[in-house]
Amino acid sequence: MPWKEESELIERDKAARIIQKAWKCFLNVAVFQHYKRLIDIRRQGEPHQIVKYIDPKEAELLDAAAGVHVRFRLGGVKFPPDIYYKIFTHRHIEDLCANSPRDYTKLPAKYTSHSKSDDLQEEDHSGWYRRVENNGWRPVSDTFWVSTENVEVGEEKEIEFHFSKLKRRQDMEKKRKIRKIEWMRKMYIANWKEIATSNSSDNFKSYTLEQPWTNRYDYADISEEKMGTPEDNLDGNIYKKTNSTRLTPDSTYGI
Repeated sequence: MPWKEESELIERDKAARIIQKAWKCFLNVAVFQHYKRLIDIRRQGEPHQIVKYIDPKEAELLDAAAGVHVRFRLGGVKFPPDIYYKIFTHRHIEDLCANSPRDYTKLPAKYTSHSKSDDLQEEDHSGWYRRVENNGWRPVSDTFWVSTENVEVGEEKEIEFHFSKLKRRQDMEKKRKIRKIEWMRKMYIANWKEIATSNSSDNFKSYTLEQPWTNRYDYADISEEKMGTPEDNLDGNIYKKTNSTRLTPDSTYGI
């Protein structure tokens, strides 16, 4: 019957919606618990270090004698929520602007005016007793919650920017040559290690001995013309095997 098939489809649709709604609620609760655990972990840390990671400039203004305490909360109009923080103090702090909150950066109008008349200009008193709370709930950046184990710390190098374009081009060429020399040095060391660890003694001999001896032969040819030293004697002195007696436990040492 067609009405039975339609009723079965309606029941399946309702069941699927119930399962989807339950799964969505489970995900929302899991995300909320995750954010809550993050907040609880951050509450256990030192307040100065926490503020240093959030805002380094603001951390420089914190005083250890003020008894600073950092609190976090969840907020926002969307889900997952945003994390906000606020700095509290447990000790009394003297607010200098509470007694006379006026603008001390501006001089009185009498001294700032260039007119020579004795009539004083009226000072602008707007905003003198208007208090502004700068320590509100502020959002935390996403980089603060990243685990420090997977963060790669790179070297911070200061790059000098010269006003001359020619000088900047020369510096760029110089840095390029330095990188090329470093790359060739690494290739040389890698090749030397590969030959040194290989089992072939011929490769190691050709790499380590032939080049130095060829240089010595060239030097010998030059010295032969100046000092009259024959090349045969040089080879003989180099490859001549010394006659040395090997000491054994049975030797009497001439006694």
